Amino acid sequence: MRADEDVRMITGETPVLFTKAIGMFAMDMTLRSWNHTKEDKRRIFRPSDGAETDVFDFLTDCTQTLVKTNNCFDSRDGFIFNDI
Repeated sequence: MRADEDVRMITGETPVLFTKAIGMFAMDMTLRSWNHTKEDKRRIFRPSDGAETDVFDFLTDCTQTLVKTNNCFDSRDGFIFNDI
């Protein structure tokens, strides 16, 4: 925020508010992704579970392309990020 030239001052509460909002966002994303894991009757969380949540479709343009591999997660089918 301070790197932006249009922002002159921020209050002390602003970083705390952003931290809380990001924490809530991460918790919601994790719970929704875990629900996909449980629906597939698995106990291993994969990044593809998060990609399947409809609520976070707005992140599609921001995320990396998922590439299917056979060697990810100890020889189980999984996903890795391309071009990290």
